[in-house]
Amino acid sequence: MTLIELLVAMAILAVVILSVIGLFTQSITLNASGMDYTRINDLARDRVEELMGLPFDDPALLVPEGSDSLVIPDDLQTGGPTPLFTRVCEIRQVQLLKTGDVDAELATPVGASESNLKVMTVTVASGRSFLSGQRVLRFTALRADGLRY
Repeated sequence: MTLIELLVAMAILAVVILSVIGLFTQSITLNASGMDYTRINDLARDRVEELMGLPFDDPALLVPEGSDSLVIPDDLQTGGPTPLFTRVCEIRQVQLLKTGDVDAELATPVGASESNLKVMTVTVASGRSFLSGQRVLRFTALRADGLRY
């Protein structure tokens, strides 16, 4: 009778341990994904704060003549052959008037001399393939000539 009781107890213990191991694996994956989201947010905010700190007419913020926007790609390497994070910054120059269709004004690019507003969009994506789902953050900031929003 004791041997049968021991085998039953070991079977119950094995079932409990196997179910707990599944929870640990899921917990590790969710924790890594949360750290990814945190890092993506930090990278986007750092880039936006860097751009917002520049003067409105800084050459790094000027869109080339004849182009709709300035796109600045940035692969963030941290010790591997493929980038862990990809950061792309897009800067558009627009002229925002007090009267008119705001949506149309924001969609219509203008030259540097006519621009009174810069729309800066930073997109950061994770390149970690072992985590399920796609982790991408798009952060947009508006910079008016002389003002920050």
